[in-house]
Amino acid sequence: MSIAVQVAGAPGSVPRENSLTTLTHRRATRADCRLLAALNHQLIRDEGHRNPMTEAQLAQRMRGWLARGEYRAELFEERGEVVAYALYRESADEIYLRHLFVARNRRRQGLGRRAMRLLIDEIWPRGRRLTVEVLCANTAGIAFWKAMGYREYSLGLEIMPPPQSMAAAGVSKSRRVLARLGF
Repeated sequence: MSIAVQVAGAPGSVPRENSLTTLTHRRATRADCRLLAALNHQLIRDEGHRNPMTEAQLAQRMRGWLARGEYRAELFEERGEVVAYALYRESADEIYLRHLFVARNRRRQGLGRRAMRLLIDEIWPRGRRLTVEVLCANTAGIAFWKAMGYREYSLGLEIMPPPQSMAAAGVSKSRRVLARLGF
């Protein structure tokens, strides 16, 4: 349920991966959906995704995923503060990690690596293929996942329709946005 690693650090220094702090985790519930949506909204902006959903829409989507059991979410906390979350889907042979997000003010402290260790060592069943998708422009994300042991497997390509072609066909703006997102 938690991991603690010890290596000396200067008193009062910012905690790093090798600090004596404990990262705990708990399964998120539908009651956490507003928090998850706020974090997801930050993730969308930080990685440069074009998803235009509001936090309210993201919360509704998250509630549905968790209620239907499509995805599971883990919240990672340090000293009672939520510092990261993971959203993933399990199948018989694969675990697809849809989101791993570390709070902006807590990045570069090893929390992403520690959260992944907890997922791999304590939460996820062993013996399944682990997959993640990363936007091509998210070079920091690509470097992180490669450092975690993930290897390139596929590359998705797309051609977006011109916005005016869908508008000319009488498709509402919200339907056009949802279509761009694959819904």
